[in-house]
Amino acid sequence: KNTQGTDKEHVLFMKEPNSIRGRPFEMYDLEHCDVLLLDHSETVQIDNLKNCRVLVGACCDVVYVRDCSHCQLTIACKKLRV
Repeated sequence: KNTQGTDKEHVLFMKEPNSIRGRPFEMYDLEHCDVLLLDHSETVQIDNLKNCRVLVGACCDVVYVRDCSHCQLTIACKKLRV
């Protein structure tokens, strides 16, 4: 499982092609961050983000978005659960 999070602020997280390789991905507890997932993933969980910009390039199944505020989300997925 891939994870980005744990109280990070003002950081750019980028997952290059072939870095996730279809595995699940989680991001949580981020503030004023940019997250770019440029690889495909099975599922994505996005929890407790504030003032972030997120790009999910391709998710084969479900993207879960919980407890996020003032974020810009660009998501390509099969199902979106908010």
